[in-house]
Amino acid sequence: MSDQPDFSGIWRADFERSRLEIEVPSSTVIRIEHEEPAFVLTRTHAAGDVRDVFSVRLVTDGRETVSRKDSAEILTRCAWEGASLSFHSRILSGGTEATNVVVYKLSPDGGELVADETYQGPPKSYHNTWVLVRDERG
Repeated sequence: MSDQPDFSGIWRADFERSRLEIEVPSSTVIRIEHEEPAFVLTRTHAAGDVRDVFSVRLVTDGRETVSRKDSAEILTRCAWEGASLSFHSRILSGGTEATNVVVYKLSPDGGELVADETYQGPPKSYHNTWVLVRDERG
């Protein structure tokens, strides 16, 4: 039996409990499909009528995967750190490079997901702690 949790589900941001240094969207939903070692994450931020969607397919064994968003190339490694999943991304765009590290941890009862995010690079650096709750409708 594995100590590695299954992160699958639909997760909605609880902005009252999250600590965000970015402009707070009106809603954030993350859909995760996790069948070890495959990990598919689709994140949707909404602000008014504008939706920003990003989807990435990763493997949890530390191998690098390449994805694109707009003009950026994103090189990501996803690996277990105990019961947490750590994403290390390099974002290359227009001759600049940024890094984004996100550590995902599931609560013992499986009802809450915390994503600790540190972004370094243009246009600004920030640290966010996202608290997401499982959407039972999903």
